[in-house]
Amino acid sequence: MKESKCVMLGDSSVGKSSVMYRFVRNIFYDTIPCIPEGIFYRDPLKINNESIKFQMWDTVGQERFRSLNKYYYKNAQFVVIVFDVNDQKSFDNVRYWFQQQQQFTLNSAVIIVGNKIDLLTREVTIKQGEDLANELECQYIKCSAKTGQNIIEIFEKIGRIWLSKPQCKEIETPILQKQEESSQKSCF
Repeated sequence: MKESKCVMLGDSSVGKSSVMYRFVRNIFYDTIPCIPEGIFYRDPLKINNESIKFQMWDTVGQERFRSLNKYYYKNAQFVVIVFDVNDQKSFDNVRYWFQQQQQFTLNSAVIIVGNKIDLLTREVTIKQGEDLANELECQYIKCSAKTGQNIIEIFEKIGRIWLSKPQCKEIETPILQKQEESSQKSCF
């Protein structure tokens, strides 16, 4: 089984946490506090005969917290950049989030997610989302964290992208071993 780190990026209030909670717990909360969350795990997802256990890292989109996000990016295999299809500014900022992750990740699988498709108003079209994804050489998918539409598909799609990369590997976890005690005591 591959345990893989997934970082959620995007502006504040686009639904990053909602997408994550829907994926991990199959729950939708109307309100979620804007604080950086810890790590959440989901039961393994079977993709291309491989089991992937997603280690989810939620970030804060608010400007005052953005400097902290780079610490979340380290060793991420997956990057999910979320925008609100009803908010043009959040879509315009996808490039910013893409550039940020490029500075701090190496060979991550990236997907752009247009959230809140359950709402009737649209400021961003499907074609705009697809065109931006093509420009940035990544994938695009639309979803609704509220209804659950396409949530599992996001992670199946990004999992397939990652598994197709030659450098696909598990997170390196250091193994601690007890050192043998020396009969001589020394400060050196």
